[in-house]
Amino acid sequence: MDHQFSSKHNAAAKFFFADLPSTLPYESGGANVPGFGETDGKSNLNIALSDTYSVTPRLLNEVRVGYARNYMIQTPVEPLTATSIGITRPVTDQGDGIPRVGVTGLFTIGPQTNNQQTIILHTFEVADTLHWIKGKHDIRLGANVNPTLETRVEVFLIRGTISFQSFPDFLLGMSAAQNGSSFSNVSSSQAANGLNNRHPRYPSYSSFAQDDFRVNDRLNLNLGLRWQYYGGEIDKRGRKGNFDLRKADFGILPPGGTLAGFVVPANADKNRLAALAANSVALPPDFILKTKGIMDKDTKTAFSPRIGLAFRPISSNKDMVLRAGYGIYWSAIAGTVFEQESFDPWMIVTTGGGNVAPNSTFQDPYPLPPATSRLPVYIPLQPGVTRSFLALDPEVKLPYTQQWSLNTQYGYKNFVFELGYSGSKGTHLIGSTRPNQALLASPANPIHDQTTNTTANVSARARTLEFAPSALTVYGSYFDSSYHSLQFSVRKQASKSLTFTTGYTWSHNMDNVGASGSGRNQPIGSFTGDFYDRSANRASSDFDRRHRIVASYVYSIPGILQGTSFGKGALSGWSFSGVATVQTGRPFSITDSTAGTIYGAGSYAQFAPGKSASDAVLENPTPDKWFETSVFENAPAIGNGRGFGNSGRNILRGPGQSNVDMNLKKRFQLSKNNEASNLEFRAEFFNVFNHTNFSNPGSARSTASSFGIISTTSTAPRIIQFALKYQF
Repeated sequence: MDHQFSSKHNAAAKFFFADLPSTLPYESGGANVPGFGETDGKSNLNIALSDTYSVTPRLLNEVRVGYARNYMIQTPVEPLTATSIGITRPVTDQGDGIPRVGVTGLFTIGPQTNNQQTIILHTFEVADTLHWIKGKHDIRLGANVNPTLETRVEVFLIRGTISFQSFPDFLLGMSAAQNGSSFSNVSSSQAANGLNNRHPRYPSYSSFAQDDFRVNDRLNLNLGLRWQYYGGEIDKRGRKGNFDLRKADFGILPPGGTLAGFVVPANADKNRLAALAANSVALPPDFILKTKGIMDKDTKTAFSPRIGLAFRPISSNKDMVLRAGYGIYWSAIAGTVFEQESFDPWMIVTTGGGNVAPNSTFQDPYPLPPATSRLPVYIPLQPGVTRSFLALDPEVKLPYTQQWSLNTQYGYKNFVFELGYSGSKGTHLIGSTRPNQALLASPANPIHDQTTNTTANVSARARTLEFAPSALTVYGSYFDSSYHSLQFSVRKQASKSLTFTTGYTWSHNMDNVGASGSGRNQPIGSFTGDFYDRSANRASSDFDRRHRIVASYVYSIPGILQGTSFGKGALSGWSFSGVATVQTGRPFSITDSTAGTIYGAGSYAQFAPGKSASDAVLENPTPDKWFETSVFENAPAIGNGRGFGNSGRNILRGPGQSNVDMNLKKRFQLSKNNEASNLEFRAEFFNVFNHTNFSNPGSARSTASSFGIISTTSTAPRIIQFALKYQF
């Protein structure tokens, strides 16, 4: 809705609402057998108001107010309950849902660990922009307040998860005492209970000044400075928990255990803190932070200078333009990162099965978490008891990216040629690490009370004995990236029924941490190798493709016999278009689960003496043998375990990819008097040549059956679809 109060003053209001229920036969990340689907309830509400007022013909002010509400609940379809199949429920006051039960390599039943989570996001915006034109300057000044408020019902692991290594283990489901070994048939189990209602708040403020300065008819400058404040997450009730490694107990743990390192924010509810003190023992005196968040401090000096220029180097040639730019762009710490620190004392996770809790059975698989009435609670970390925790480094810094570019464009007749360079550098990128990596002991340099190095005493050689080396995950801004690219493109403007664009990019993207899949978990990529030598992890990024060519075109087929009714109806209105992509493969690492065992850490493989990555590259690789596997051998022995391998990250490349998509379209004019009335028929061909694009090969040296072998494809086979659309 628009309303004009006067020639100088107008306002607008917009409202949008969408209800998007859906039913999935298979839930994402859950069961892979029929019957365990998911019903999603989703809705979006958006309200936007704006007011524009012209103070003078050269001075204009715009005020914007906005609100968005996003709601989502995922409800699993559960034909079975835990009680109906005889499994003890880990949490008795939060339903009787079936746990997630999986057998490695065979099947998974039951919902994923976060299913039935409810999330409501409220995003607010108040912004003002002053636009002032003065001489050759086009100036904008503005400010923005854009906080996000979240309400989340956290249901992580309240149903529990149970894993089995094999089908016989699944059938037996016995404890170690029952099966006569030191391991339960239950490979692993997890369960949790917590105070589920969370209310994270994410403050965001910014201001900016920008000047588009037309120096003369050959040179334009774009100058700007932005200040951005992205505050750390603050839970309204202070239900955040962190482990500060700086406060950990680095000595021998007392027999009763310790809580050293555990902290809660200053705004935690006083009544809950009183309950925490009553439910817990040995609370450290400094477990309550001085801040409302779990970070030491926010970044309050996030200034972003930006400069751009457009320049015609030859005054007599208006078809040639040179462009350049530089800018700094700050990023908020992703909510997914803060979401990890939602555990002790507000939510307690227990782990069982295997040799951790060998008395676990299929019927009684979990060490039960505390009852809801006992929360919040801290459970002391005791010698020999395995616990795990996800923490945020309190010294984490705000990530930022510097970007720069230089390119030139030249127009010749109906063609535009462009040659350019683009680069960027990411700083303080966030990823996950395991900083409690075991240290090497010796009689001259004992670690705690250990003087030898064995796989049995890995946990006893950890920096802090509160956690096993692999049990403490810390997210921190330890990482960086760089990107350089050379780009060339040719674009033909519409003429003689043909338009096309062809571009080639040579690029190299490097970093020292990989992304974790995609979606909301992407910012929490993991680190492999020696925690104390993170620079050794710097290599080509997981998504790096050195060469890429993309060509697209649209060709309107000239009509024939246009003087006849048949020619006008059947032989006109045809067009042909398509996109072709050719690109080199992505890099991959060679890992070895037998390496790094003496440190309790993951590792890359070891090169055989005198060998390097180039020796693993085959002249004619095939899916059955993509690289020379004999180039790699066992990592150096240390004690009865092995040290880190020296092959490094992303040393080899997978198969390249090529794909061609085509589209044939025919438009039928339905009315002589109404050009908008027409019927459009489309035939679309994806991967028209049915070309097989292979995925990267198996790269785990310890899995001999798939090592060096490609067993999957990365793109779909040929797909043909037809569409009919009526326009009026």
